[in-house]
Parts: sequence; structure tokens; C-alpha cells
Amino acid sequence: MKIAFIVDTFSVLSETFILNQITGLLDLGHEVDIFSYNKQNHVATMHTDVKTYDLLNRTYYPEMTAIMRKRPLKACRGFSYGG
Repeated sequence: MKIAFIVDTFSVLSETFILNQITGLLDLGHEVDIFSYNKQNHVATMHTDVKTYDLLNRTYYPEMTAIMRKRPLKACRGFSYGG
């Protein structure tokens, strides 16, 4: 299965929950791409899993305008997240 993560900044050392989701999906054999609005400037402070899983090669940094950043949120408004 192909899965895309859309995040504000990748990779943020403190956001291990997102990193755990990404690496868990990769371990299960899924194809994961990461789309980030902002690139982290501090490569030295990256989590070791970013290097282990070579996640920077799966990360794309498209140039987004403020209006474009709101579109994913608008697309999700119609969905119900019931359990």
C-alpha cells in the first residue's frame, strides 16, 4: 500500500510518534512518502531512525503557498472518524 505523510517540518526530533508510525509502516512492507512544508536545518539533531531507514530520500519539500497548505485540511472536513 502507498501511504503519504504530510507534515509541517521533517524530521523533528521531538515528534517520535510520527517517526514511529512511518518506520512501523515501512517494517510492514508499505511504501511511504513524506511531504514536508519545511526542511529541518539541524541535520546533526536527527533521530537515528531517519538515517537507518534512509527517510530523507523518501521526503519531498514542495513549494507551497499559504492557500495550498490549507487544502489538505479542507479535504478532511467531510470525513467521519468514528471507531
